[in-house]
Amino acid sequence: MKTSYLFIVLFGLCSLAKECPAKKPIVFIPGILASMLEGDVNIADISKTPLPEKCDTHVEYERLWVALKNVRPLKNDCSLGYLTPMWNSTSKEQIDIEGVNIVSPRFGSTYACDEIDPNWPVSIFAKCFHDLIKKFKKLGYVDGDNMVGASYDWRYYRYGEYKHKRNWFADTKELIINTYNKYGKVVVISHSMGGLMFYKFLDYVGKEFADKYIDNWIAISTPFLGSGKAIAAAFPGNNLGLPINADKLRPFARRTETVALLLPIGGTKIFGEETLMKIKSTGKTYNADELEELIKTVDDKDFQENYLHGVQHGMKDLYEKYNYKLPFDIKMQCMISSGYESIKGVEMENESYD
Repeated sequence: MKTSYLFIVLFGLCSLAKECPAKKPIVFIPGILASMLEGDVNIADISKTPLPEKCDTHVEYERLWVALKNVRPLKNDCSLGYLTPMWNSTSKEQIDIEGVNIVSPRFGSTYACDEIDPNWPVSIFAKCFHDLIKKFKKLGYVDGDNMVGASYDWRYYRYGEYKHKRNWFADTKELIINTYNKYGKVVVISHSMGGLMFYKFLDYVGKEFADKYIDNWIAISTPFLGSGKAIAAAFPGNNLGLPINADKLRPFARRTETVALLLPIGGTKIFGEETLMKIKSTGKTYNADELEELIKTVDDKDFQENYLHGVQHGMKDLYEKYNYKLPFDIKMQCMISSGYESIKGVEMENESYD
């Protein structure tokens, strides 16, 4: 998407004058893969993890997503290995490898959702909100003050349920209140999965909070009904536009609950009758009514449980609660990108998906 076009839409935030006394405060909410993740590693016994034996058991605090050294050409399986979650079949929860601690840094700043790696060539693919942030700074917006970032560990979405992760919904609520107390009602700008997270946030805070604190919601390229790209990521593998081999990202995608969150929603009645998967050797096809059947073709119990939970409870419960509408009336603009071919479905030779 050309940010110049988006910038025109945001005239409600501020005039184009050099001096902009009536700037409305902005809250950025990024999507999947679109904010930095940092952390450290202190693994007691690597044999009790899914990591290769060659991986370091101790890594000092550093950027883990995404660093140039880790994606050129991503021969280091440990880089994604540290980031790849595990599934606790007993508690039905996604967890990190024991001894791996991961966060999205500097909550409240746009730091983590500006550029996730400023180094070439990754910077070409990893600008995130960079161009917008740069434009707003020229208009006098100040990072961490009247322009804030509500970045999060985008591998997770069940905040508030998990005891082992900070409650992003509670943190974002506090961030919005603090920003409102200084500058008034906020404008939320979300991108991609960030829009789903904000939809969940609206359910979390309720109408009274939104009426008081939210001026406007600008949802950019939000897959409200899911995306065929999630099918591509989980089954054959897809590099999601990054300079990373697709086969390296597939194991990560199959363990990450937010990829399941992005699967098509609502069956054929809501999503449509598009063929999401076709197996060439048998002619078998799967549509949005048959997602659970498709998931069960992968011989991996943890994958099945994680993804079935995502399909059954990720957005479905909330959408049914609100009859596939917004939780309540809120001023909102939706934007979509152009010039990029969307993945509508996948064809594979057989159900090995290789």
